[in-house]
Amino acid sequence: LQTTVLPPRGSHRLGLPDSHFSSVLSMKATAFAAAIAFLCFATPRRLHGPFLYDDAAAIQRNPVVNGHVPLHAAMALDFWGEEMSSPRSHKSFRPLVTLSFRLSRVLQWESDGDSTFGFHLFNAGLHAFVTGMVPAFVNAAFGWRRGGRRAGAAAALLFALHPVHVEAVQNVVSRGELMMAAFYLAGFLGYAHAVGTPQETASQAAARSAVGLASALLGTLCATLCKETGVTLPLLCAAW
Repeated sequence: LQTTVLPPRGSHRLGLPDSHFSSVLSMKATAFAAAIAFLCFATPRRLHGPFLYDDAAAIQRNPVVNGHVPLHAAMALDFWGEEMSSPRSHKSFRPLVTLSFRLSRVLQWESDGDSTFGFHLFNAGLHAFVTGMVPAFVNAAFGWRRGGRRAGAAAALLFALHPVHVEAVQNVVSRGELMMAAFYLAGFLGYAHAVGTPQETASQAAARSAVGLASALLGTLCATLCKETGVTLPLLCAAW
């Protein structure tokens, strides 16, 4: 018996190959997951939620965030605004997060120094951005071919809606986890794309390896400057 496999509905009408049609569907699914991730935390009540808990030290009393010291002071202060050399310092060095808080402060309405809208909007956007990176990470990490795009989109939707992310997104001070995740995934994707691409010559392989190593190291540096757990990225790349 001869079995005929029909293409996805509509693809033959457009004259598009099946792979292209699947890619379009995957992009739409990823965009949908990212939009869901954003909308979960972009309601008026959440965007205007107050500062909570550690926000007071890391944001409200931090001299870099409030503009009381130059921006480069972020390299000498810990995450909570204390001198790194001080006995009271927590030794949490996350200058990229502190500078992002300063950016949120500058972009918000200056007439209301206690406004949280810009801070929460930034976090919600970061959560959506990281969610959009999940399908590529899943496909690169596991090398799935058949059904891989659907699996990546499903993983992104799960990532967008999983309650474990509530604290990281809604608590402004937890932005470091979001930024670390973004740099972590970007570093791994750069490494996987460079190293995992077949090469025709030894020189091309060496060049790709150099690019992959540079991507991993840059991602590790930026991720670690957001949260200390970013230092584990080279272990992931080596295991992969």
